[in-house]
Amino acid sequence: YVDVPMTNVQFQKKAAEKKFEANLEYEIIITDKSNSIVSQETNTSKITKTSKEFKNAGGTSEFIIKNFYLQPGDYDLQVEVVDKNTGVSHTRTTPITVEDFHEGDLHFSDIMMVSNVGDLNKFYLFFEVYNNLDIPLQKSFRYEVYDKDNKEIMKGDVSYVLSPGVNQKIEEMKTDDLLAGDYKLYVK
Repeated sequence: YVDVPMTNVQFQKKAAEKKFEANLEYEIIITDKSNSIVSQETNTSKITKTSKEFKNAGGTSEFIIKNFYLQPGDYDLQVEVVDKNTGVSHTRTTPITVEDFHEGDLHFSDIMMVSNVGDLNKFYLFFEVYNNLDIPLQKSFRYEVYDKDNKEIMKGDVSYVLSPGVNQKIEEMKTDDLLAGDYKLYVK
């Protein structure tokens, strides 16, 4: 996903419609290690806010979510966002690695932490476990959460029967012991 902070976006007032409007163009370029372009696309996005939403938009972001299917390897992901109302452009390049989940017996995807909008009492961990064997596997995993001072905040164990292929998992995490801040999540 691309996170576009609203503080970097110029809205234009549309008095007749009683709303504010921002127009973005974003280009996503993915290059491989030899600097060859493997994917490139340009899209536009119109963001419309009511007067009330506009007043509260300062600390918010718009998220642009895209999927790309890439072969295993190392890539550079370049995203350029252009505010069409001002012509101001912001570009960021990030190296990414696409793992080869077909090699070896068992692989764990990256973990995505999500919550229901407005309900911060619970978070959910979403991940995939890849079983490349032809038989189901019984596996146990331990998760541990540490604060910025490396103090353990919580831990737990989960056990799964993993079918051959992709196994999508969602685990609920209570937030009773979490305050705003930076945390590290380890899965073993």
